[in-house]
Amino acid sequence: MGRLPIVVFCVALLATSCGVLTNDSPPWGLDAIDMPDSVEEVQAAISAFPDEIDGRIRSGGAVLGGSAGVMYGEEGIFWIVQVQPTEQIEMLGMPGVSTPTDWLEFVGSGRAGGALEERALSGSLLWVTRTEEWETAPGQMGTAYVLDWAQSGGDFAFFIQAGSEAGRRALVDAFITAAGG
Repeated sequence: MGRLPIVVFCVALLATSCGVLTNDSPPWGLDAIDMPDSVEEVQAAISAFPDEIDGRIRSGGAVLGGSAGVMYGEEGIFWIVQVQPTEQIEMLGMPGVSTPTDWLEFVGSGRAGGALEERALSGSLLWVTRTEEWETAPGQMGTAYVLDWAQSGGDFAFFIQAGSEAGRRALVDAFITAAGG
């Protein structure tokens, strides 16, 4: 084996161990796919979600006209993937929030609640990771791990919620697969 293949192997191994090639940091590969940007593409992506993720059974599969999305689980913090078109964001009636870009800037400012983790509010993909405390049963609280994202200037805002960091990542991976990434 020559030196070049060994060097390439070592660089790839080092990059993988540091998370460079495995998308270990937000937005976990969403910035590398063609984001659904029409009603038909969003509906196809939502329809392509699996029936089960990490032992949680899929329920729902709303279509646009309102929002589109899927939900997993039967108790605790539900795992949710939701897509809001511009029309739904406009219906919120919040001053200065009428587009997906506006929504991401609002969420990224911390005004949507929860604790901000990381965010990128410039570039072609805007995203915010955050956590929120939810009552999972009477008197019991749990943490919801959230990711909001949108293409800059796009017509849809995307939202993921899970009961763990690993769950949030599993939903991102499912979205990437469903969107054909």
